[in-house]
Amino acid sequence: MARIRHTLIAAVAASALLLSACSDATDTSSATNETATTAAADAGTITVEDNHGTQEIALPVEAIASTDNRSFEILDAWGIDLVAAPKQLVPFTVEGYKNDDDIIDLGTHREPNLEALTAAQPDLIVNGQRFAQHYDAI
Repeated sequence: MARIRHTLIAAVAASALLLSACSDATDTSSATNETATTAAADAGTITVEDNHGTQEIALPVEAIASTDNRSFEILDAWGIDLVAAPKQLVPFTVEGYKNDDDIIDLGTHREPNLEALTAAQPDLIVNGQRFAQHYDAI
């Protein structure tokens, strides 16, 4: 049993050394992302494909609303400020969105306040599963 454990530890250590030897010490990802962002901003629009086909998004996107409860943590991690969201669906792990008085509350997917969404005037709406039945109205 001890021999298997030592073999396993040696294999993990060798894998770690191999992976660290393959890594690149220079970080060009931020420069690449900055160039891509600048190029997209210069283009005026970007094209994305969602479940309903191809969508054109005008740039720059300054006001974002989200109805997708699965996207709140990602948007928060990216530092995205929202203008509207269904606050009752925001998880407790993202208290900033839930307690921000500047974010307009859209209600829930059962009784959405689409007039409030219109009043928020978002440039981009991240629509999700719970609000999928309201896609055309949104």
